[in-house]
Amino acid sequence: MKEKITNIIFVGMREEPIFSSFEEILPSSKVVVVYSRHSKKVWKKVKSKLGGLFKVNEVEADFSNFEDILAKISPFLLKGRDILINITGLSKEGSIALLLYFMINEMPKVKIMMLQMNEKKFLFSPKVFVELVCNKKKRNGLSYKILRILKEEKEVDMAFLVKKLKRAKSTISDSLKTLEIKGLIEKNKEGRRVKVTLNEYIYDLLLLLGGRG
Repeated sequence: MKEKITNIIFVGMREEPIFSSFEEILPSSKVVVVYSRHSKKVWKKVKSKLGGLFKVNEVEADFSNFEDILAKISPFLLKGRDILINITGLSKEGSIALLLYFMINEMPKVKIMMLQMNEKKFLFSPKVFVELVCNKKKRNGLSYKILRILKEEKEVDMAFLVKKLKRAKSTISDSLKTLEIKGLIEKNKEGRRVKVTLNEYIYDLLLLLGGRG
């Protein structure tokens, strides 16, 4: 099944996100690397370290021009094929534009991956944003309340959420599990305590798309 995945990697000025993508790619998978004139040297360094293990389609695009980005990757956006796109190398503006494109065109087989500066990896689907932004009931629900708290507090534990929200621990735990699966939060166990942190990048995208609750 993995062989049918098209991997599109946007190259920024850091090597780590690129290597992170290749760690999960089979040599037989289709790989498309998109770099700008500024990040071309970064890609050349990574390419030399990969040692020709992967067959890569290399594309240069103007990262400040979304129309050019879309024109360059469109030939690889084949219907019916799973597509994994690492957007870490794009600017936030470019990422938002790409995300909006996939939302509007309803491409359920597209998955987005990003690697933050602290090396935390997030994987999510544009469908998540359609649900959260367009569904008023969900915007007023428990999950969104948790996101708002995390936006203010940065990091909290379960006891804090139970006290703040005045809801059962099991109910909050279910919401956290859903948010974690969707790539909106990350849970880390420290002894007996579970610390919860927010993927702020994704939350900011939600705000820009109108999901203010």
